[in-house]
Amino acid sequence: MVGVHTEHMNHSRFCIAAALLAALGAFPAAARAQEKADKAEVALRVAIEKETVEGDLKAAIEQYSKIVATFRSNRDVVARALLRLGQCHEKMGSAEARKAYERLVKEFGDQKEAAQARARLAVLGGGAGGTRRLWSDTERDCMEGAISPDGRWMSCTDWTTGDLGVRDVATGQFRRLTNTGGWEASGSAYADTSAVSPDGKWIAYAWYNAKAPGRKKEELRLIAPEGGPQKVLLKGQQWLEAHAWTPDGKHVLIEAADEHRLSLVPLADGAERLLRRLAPHEDPEGARISPDGRWIVYGAPSPGTPKHMDLHLLSIAGGEPLRLEHPAQDTDPAWLPDGSGIVFLSNRSGENALWTLAIQDGKPQGPARVVRTPFPVQDTKGFSKDGTFFYGVSVAMQDAFVAPWDASSGKVAGQPRKLTERNAGRNGPPFWSRDGKLAWFGRTGSLGDAGPWHTISTAPSLDGPVTSVPVRGQLWANHAAAWSADGTSLIVQSGRCDGCRGGLVRLDPRTGKSETLIEFPETIERWQPSRLMTIDGKTFYLVLSERLPDKNSSAALYRYHVQTNRLERLMPMDWGYASASLSPDGRTLAGFLRTVPGSFALALLPLDGGPKKVLLEGRPVQDLTQVGGIAWEPDGKHLVYLRHTGKAEDVRELMRISTEGGAPVRVGFEMEGLWKPEISPDGRWISFQAGRNRSEMWAMDGLLEAVRNAK
Repeated sequence: MVGVHTEHMNHSRFCIAAALLAALGAFPAAARAQEKADKAEVALRVAIEKETVEGDLKAAIEQYSKIVATFRSNRDVVARALLRLGQCHEKMGSAEARKAYERLVKEFGDQKEAAQARARLAVLGGGAGGTRRLWSDTERDCMEGAISPDGRWMSCTDWTTGDLGVRDVATGQFRRLTNTGGWEASGSAYADTSAVSPDGKWIAYAWYNAKAPGRKKEELRLIAPEGGPQKVLLKGQQWLEAHAWTPDGKHVLIEAADEHRLSLVPLADGAERLLRRLAPHEDPEGARISPDGRWIVYGAPSPGTPKHMDLHLLSIAGGEPLRLEHPAQDTDPAWLPDGSGIVFLSNRSGENALWTLAIQDGKPQGPARVVRTPFPVQDTKGFSKDGTFFYGVSVAMQDAFVAPWDASSGKVAGQPRKLTERNAGRNGPPFWSRDGKLAWFGRTGSLGDAGPWHTISTAPSLDGPVTSVPVRGQLWANHAAAWSADGTSLIVQSGRCDGCRGGLVRLDPRTGKSETLIEFPETIERWQPSRLMTIDGKTFYLVLSERLPDKNSSAALYRYHVQTNRLERLMPMDWGYASASLSPDGRTLAGFLRTVPGSFALALLPLDGGPKKVLLEGRPVQDLTQVGGIAWEPDGKHLVYLRHTGKAEDVRELMRISTEGGAPVRVGFEMEGLWKPEISPDGRWISFQAGRNRSEMWAMDGLLEAVRNAK
């Protein structure tokens, strides 16, 4: 027993000694850390003295730069050093000031000095004006996503697979949260719009579930930004958008097509609370909830104003919205972080600009004031908690091209050339008349403007002079046009707008004037861009989206006769035929027919009601370009169509296939953004649109200071 007791005492003494030694060893480490912190403070005081007492700005700049490089782990000291470094450069009139401020904002945004840096960036203007491009992409653009409250990531849809993911703002890296296995494996399931909860712990998103029974396949789902299990909040919707969260994180604001409504969906039980039944024209754009949770602001067309959008303020309790009427396009509102007002996009000054409007108790306070102009932005994402403003820009540089076509070999026989250098990057695909004239539409607004087409250009031949005139009217569907029989006018599909149902108009390409021929029936749910097809310029075919009696959406083939001015419904259609192409004899449609979920077939459909003829089966959706991707050769023996190459930046190539069947053949021609091929009536030329189409995400620092200074 004595031996055991002695052994226990020895062990205890050893443990105590070890603890003492460990404690003593920790003291030097702590002392070293404190010593380094003291050195950083001393170095900063020395630099400040050189700047303020000695007035030696060059020496101070050198000292501040050394502090930033030496004491990188001391965020407090480095943030102060960067701020003073920027101020020194400003005093010397150096452009390096911006770099110091931008680094402070980007790397030390959690420090109090970052707010001062943002303010200085806003005052400096010029350059990027305190802005920075986060990324440029064609597939993961985040235009349908939302920024996290801390501004560190955004929710995005990966359009190569349909998966929801998050993108790191600092690095641009994308990480998937869902894993559908791609379009083909998932049966065309995909994520659409999404919104991030106020605490950043959840993402609410719209999900199209192709495997759901019936036609109503949209769901509202919930997932954490780290991934994991998903929760379905709402099922069986025809279509919906996830707009925003209430500040308490208990409800998601949605817009749903079923009965066209704006609602709140509680996380607790998913029992939807209706806020407002929307008029057919209303269609809220960018609905956001105020920081106090009392008001919703959104942009929407209003009765009697088909050519512009107004902002609307709706109480969270429901009722009628207050319309903030102005004869301009006012869109994409975002609340200021303190709820004192909004910023929004508007062309009321004659060009796209960012404006601000003070709001109190759901009512505007004073006139709107311009904050920044020009501001060619497509989509605002709002503010993060540190005051950074996020927004998206669409960059579409597309032009009309022609290239020689060798009908005997089915090859492009020479280099393509632009039809015009006018309005560069803003021209749509050409349309051929029976006698070889060409016409195409163009936009004159800023890049990213997705509004109506503003000009019509024509050429009597490939080598003839180009004439361009302004278009009068709401002509949205740039590929839904065809020449009349006498070649003096175009029949064009007009877009559905406030006060009109959309329809067909006759456009004079010499003057730009248009007259309505016929309005679409009430059953046409929305304007749906569809190829307008004709052989003789007297009878036209088009596929339209329509609402059936059971409120499900479908599509149907319609025929319009110019002489009788009648529009008749011929037959229901698969959605894939919305980009159909009419054969030279006017008897057959070629289109992409949906076979099984996620897969398409290239098929021929006789208009006399005969059986379909499938030319290509089992093709995944990525392998065929559905919109405007088919053209007949004049002899009716071959089709050309577009196929994605899988290369970056949406590169597509031309394919050729016999209408009798057989394996498709590569034409050996590809371009970025290749779209809507059409072969001339004499078979000697092929026309198309091509160009780069991408989206960019940007961040702006110092906007709140600019809002305060706006006049």
